[in-house]
Amino acid sequence: MTHTELNAYIKKVFPDESDADIALHLTEASRDFTSRTKILEGIEEFNTAVGQRYYDLNDVDGDGSETDQRHIVEINRVEYNNYSIARLVTPPDETDIS
Repeated sequence: MTHTELNAYIKKVFPDESDADIALHLTEASRDFTSRTKILEGIEEFNTAVGQRYYDLNDVDGDGSETDQRHIVEINRVEYNNYSIARLVTPPDETDIS
């Protein structure tokens, strides 16, 4: 079913809803579905900095803009310089509150 077909169907049930509101709800439902089913997979690369432990993984280039935002649900694997990084299963020895 295409977006246009969904929009027409929803208009039959909710005739007072605007096209913009319907599009917003369809987008939200699509994101919810893909998050819960983990149907989409991807690979992200980003630059690291010495001494920095935490990174905003949803802001790919780190500039805070909305244009490159991602919705990362789960991280399956981490590699650095072509080496696989083992998952940390216990808290780190040194606490970092930055």
